[in-house]
Order: sequence, then structure tokens, then C-alpha cells
Amino acid sequence: MHNPRLRLWTDAALLVLAVLLVIAIALPALAPARPGLALAACALLPGAAVLTLIPVEDFFTWCLVSILVSLAAGTITSLAILWLGVWHPLTLAGVLGAASILLLTKDLYGAIRSPAPATA
Repeated sequence: MHNPRLRLWTDAALLVLAVLLVIAIALPALAPARPGLALAACALLPGAAVLTLIPVEDFFTWCLVSILVSLAAGTITSLAILWLGVWHPLTLAGVLGAASILLLTKDLYGAIRSPAPATA
């Protein structure tokens, strides 16, 4: 996405999703919200983080590719830890989440620091 404002809002919303998931995991009262938040985070965060490195023009295309890349990243990493015999899915989720948050934060910082486009 080349629009800095859309990039800023998208990155901020994904980071809020990650924070909400962490809060839902930490607080037992929010247990009913965990599956939905976890599904949304697993389906969006890794792919969205990777797409911060690849320019995608259309938002709809960005959404679809983000979901597909997330599913591919989850599948590939799950198979890798399974074949290596170190099956720790929570650790894997934490590593994927931390890497996603790091890339999204870097992109958010870049969107904030980029100059506003000139309007004619």
C-alpha cells in the first residue's frame, strides 16, 4: 500500500489486534474472545508483516495475499517444527507473533515518519 494514511491505519489496527489477543490470553475473564482474536491474528498478522516489505497497490488484493501468506507461513513453520521433533506450538505462535509485531512496528514508524503527499 503506497497510501501512507492507509498504511498507518492498517498497521495500527493490526498492532491493536495483537495487543488485544495478548490481553485476552492474560485475563481469564476474556476467555470467550480468545478464539476469534486468535483466528484473526493467525490469519492476518504474519502475512501482513511480510507484505510490509512488498508493495501491493490494491487493498482487497493486500487482504487476500495477507491471509494466504499467513496460512502458508503457519503451515511451513508448523511442519518444520514437527519434522524436527520439537513440537511447541505456543512457542512457535509467540515467535511468529513477535516477528510480525516487529515488522509492523517498523512499517508503522516508517508511515509516521514519511512526509505527507502533496495535494493539488
